[in-house]
Amino acid sequence: MSSYQKRRKPNFYGSQKPKKKREFVLKPGLKGFLCTCNSREKDCIRESYNILNEYADSLYGEEKAVAAASASAGRGPPQNESEDEIETALSKELDSLKAERSKLPSMRRFQAVDSGANNCIFIQTTVSEPVQLVHYIMKDLEATKKQKTRFLLRLLPIEATCKAYLDDIRQTADTIFDKYFLKEGKTFAVLFNRRNSSGVNRDDLIRDLAEMVVKRHPENRADLKHPQLAIIVEIIRNMCCLSVVPEYFELRKYNLLELCAPEGGIKVVGGKKESVAGGKSEETEEEIAVAQEGIQVGADAGEESVGETVASELKDRVKAIKGGVDTDDSKMKPEDTNVEEQTGETGNASKVSEAPAEGEV
Repeated sequence: MSSYQKRRKPNFYGSQKPKKKREFVLKPGLKGFLCTCNSREKDCIRESYNILNEYADSLYGEEKAVAAASASAGRGPPQNESEDEIETALSKELDSLKAERSKLPSMRRFQAVDSGANNCIFIQTTVSEPVQLVHYIMKDLEATKKQKTRFLLRLLPIEATCKAYLDDIRQTADTIFDKYFLKEGKTFAVLFNRRNSSGVNRDDLIRDLAEMVVKRHPENRADLKHPQLAIIVEIIRNMCCLSVVPEYFELRKYNLLELCAPEGGIKVVGGKKESVAGGKSEETEEEIAVAQEGIQVGADAGEESVGETVASELKDRVKAIKGGVDTDDSKMKPEDTNVEEQTGETGNASKVSEAPAEGEV
């Protein structure tokens, strides 16, 4: 044989190790929360953990391992125990904390998983009623108006996840709807949203879900403006998230930042306003709105006297504009003194009075 032997090409694919399945991914059969943010996903996860743990501890109590570790840490070292007993107590605390960290994601109360879409995070949970927890959070934020998040925008509870196929979605929705629409009639609305997916027909799915709700009780009816219950359908790639939430539009679509905003927000001056009885014009109402806004701004900044001064000046200006129409007319038209002679008709006197005075801007 020749000394030359043909080399065998290395098999790059066979030498590679098989990839492990990703553990922290969105899959069927999960409960949790769908969190949205604006390009700051790590900060959103941190804020989601903080607010969920805070309200879950107050509603359900602390987790056993964490509560035991915090209680033992708060006691401090005992005075009458020996060093060996102290070391054993510390080792038990460390073991409990390690056991908590080594828990499987399915055993932790809250665990973030990859949803498959940007700026969209899914946090799976062991809490039995995620809708109850989120509704409790929203009602508290609505009452206190205390903003607790900066990067977390919306927090939607998810009662079940399944594959994004019509048959799977119908089967999953069939188990959820009995809880809400079977006993008494409710108004409902189906809210459909999808990300990175085009496999599900929106109209077909909404029609099928609406028919399923109406069949459960004869008094169930659709109401797209103010429904008592909103059916949330969130499709992300090949997964579908389903839930039924109360007071969806009343709680600002579960948007935490809008829910904590002050009542009314920033007032828009110059827009169309309804006429008020008592002879007040639209311009007068706009000026009074500006005056009230000046009082509110001054009170917020700690300068009440400045706000009241601005408000009084604006009110005086309104009175001067209303009362000085006749005197300003003489400046604008010095030759014409009789309004009826100028217009030729008594009924057209309002046209002259509506002309802007020189003092107005």
